[in-house]
Amino acid sequence: MLIASIVLALCGLVVILTGELTARGILGINDLMGLRFGYLQRSDEAWLIGHRAARPWVDAGGSALVAAGIVGLVTPLAEGEVGTVVIVGMAVLLALVGYGAFVGNRAAREVYLASLDATD
Repeated sequence: MLIASIVLALCGLVVILTGELTARGILGINDLMGLRFGYLQRSDEAWLIGHRAARPWVDAGGSALVAAGIVGLVTPLAEGEVGTVVIVGMAVLLALVGYGAFVGNRAAREVYLASLDATD
């Protein structure tokens, strides 16, 4: 469980770091990291606004994964319980980041459509 816990915690930190870098505009539209679909990739402004809107949810998801890793490190778990911690941590991450992606895409859509209206 030691390695799985460390990997979970590190992955959670990567999620949080990526969320922060995209929300601050340090990491722009790219082919590897960030929420990469829908209106989020239509413009640099939509990318930034969408990631800012999604940031609390992405941070919460990453934090849940870090917490799952910490639970695995400090709690003596049986082999079957290790899988449960991993699955629950990943499920919470996916649910929170998924909702954040929905919120972010909605915010990016508003910005993108407003920019189209401004050019007319």
